Amino acid sequence: MASVAGCSSAVDFLADMTLEEVNVFNGADEPISGTIEIVDPDGDVALEESFDLERDRDGDDEDNDGAAFYDDTWSEAGEYEVSVELEDEPDEASDDGESADDGEDNDDGDDGDDNATPLGPERTDTVTIDDPDEERLVVGIAQEGPGELISFHIIEDFSELEDEFEGEFEE
Repeated sequence: MASVAGCSSAVDFLADMTLEEVNVFNGADEPISGTIEIVDPDGDVALEESFDLERDRDGDDEDNDGAAFYDDTWSEAGEYEVSVELEDEPDEASDDGESADDGEDNDDGDDGDDNATPLGPERTDTVTIDDPDEERLVVGIAQEGPGELISFHIIEDFSELEDEFEGEFEE
């Protein structure tokens, strides 16, 4: 158990040196482009950026083109509205052309469509930042399969994502 605890500590230490306040990761098997906007508790735009992310499942991408990192976003503790919109929906997501950003299933009359996804190529949600100096937002795109194309995770340590993305970063 001590060796596992040491690995988590090492991963968290390295992640602390790399991660910023807002981090967007591409988990799709193809490049993705989109935008991210974050509105702070006072209603001001804290972040508004476009991203073009490659995907390197082999882990040999030294330039980190599969992720985007943004700092100086959290002005204070509170609720932030996060919006992510992809230019195109990755192939591994729903191919039914429907999208909803409210987290509810689409009712297109075809209950037999196993590819239907409750979240389309855009998502808006409110995240709570309790400690702006310690907490980070991780945006996963196609990290958890087509059931949740865009996911938001507030973390203090990168190892907190281990259970959610188990096997995603292993060879």
